[in-house]
Amino acid sequence: MRRLSDAEVLIDGYDLFRCDRPIKMRGGDVLLYVKKGLQAVKVEGIGDFPEQVWCKIRVGSGYDLLIV
Repeated sequence: MRRLSDAEVLIDGYDLFRCDRPIKMRGGDVLLYVKKGLQAVKVEGIGDFPEQVWCKIRVGSGYDLLIV
C-alpha cells in the first residue's frame, strides 16, 4: 500500500498534523487539520492508541487547549 504525501492531503489555510500507522498494520492513518494562525503545536507521548494525533493551542492568559 502506498502512503500519501503531505502535498496530497494539504488543505489551504490549515496546518496538517498526521499519525501514520506502521506499514505492516491494516487500517488507516489519522489526520488533524487546525486553522492557520492558531499556532497549534503537536504534542507527543499522550495515550496508548496508535491512531491518534494530539496538539495544543494557546487560548488565553496561560491556558492551553488540547485537541485530539
